Amino acid sequence: MSPTRARSWGSLLALTSLACRAPDAPPKPPDGEPGVAAVPAASPDPAAPEPEPELAGSFTLVEGDAAKQLSWAPPEGLVFCRWYAEPERGEYVWIRLGQTAEQDGDAGPRLDIDVCRLRSDEHSSYAPMNAGEHGSRCAPEPGFAIWWHEGEAAFNNGTEASADNCELELDYDPSAETLVGSFACAPLGPAAHAGDEPAADGQTEGVSVVEGRFACPLQRMPAKPSASP
Repeated sequence: MSPTRARSWGSLLALTSLACRAPDAPPKPPDGEPGVAAVPAASPDPAAPEPEPELAGSFTLVEGDAAKQLSWAPPEGLVFCRWYAEPERGEYVWIRLGQTAEQDGDAGPRLDIDVCRLRSDEHSSYAPMNAGEHGSRCAPEPGFAIWWHEGEAAFNNGTEASADNCELELDYDPSAETLVGSFACAPLGPAAHAGDEPAADGQTEGVSVVEGRFACPLQRMPAKPSASP
C-alpha cells in the first residue's frame, strides 16, 4: 500500500472512531454548588373539601360481669341518622346502629338514640330525657334517650337518668349535614317494647353501653303531610 493511501485510511478510521464515541456526560457541578433543584411536591389545596366521616358505629355492651365490643358498618351492618327537622316534630334525630340492615335493622340486635331539638352548634352536649314506654316524646328542651334491643328484650335509660352516667356529645357540621357523636349510659333498665309487658323487677338484669362512637350523614326525612281541611 502506498504511503498516500495509508494516510487516507488512517484519517478515515480516526473520523469513524470519533463518530462512534458516546457523548460526554454533562459536567458535575463543583463541590459546594447546587445542581438542578428538585421540583417540590404539591401542597394540599386548603380550599379542598374535607372527606366525609366514615359511616360506622361502635360501643361496648356490658351485661353483668361480661363486656363485648360491637362494631357495625354497611353493607352488613346498619348505621343511619334520620332527621325530622320540623319544630312540630321535635327537630328530632333518630340514630340507629344495627347488626344487620335487614328489615331496617329490626331483624337483629340494635341500638337506638333519640335526639330532640338538635342544636345548630358545631359541638354540643345533651342531657338524658324520659325514654317513654314505646318511644321518646320531644319536650321543648333538648335531650336524648337511648335504647338497646336484642330479641324480645328492650332496655332504655328510663324516666330519669343522672347526667354523670348517661351522656351524649355531638359534633354537627351544618354545611355537610353530618353528625359525629360519642355516648355512654349506665345502666339501662328493662323497658316495655312493641306492646310487650315490661319485665318484672329483678327478672331481667340491666345492661350498660359505654365508649360509644358513631358517624353518619343526616338524612332529611320528608315533611309530615299537613291535614286536609
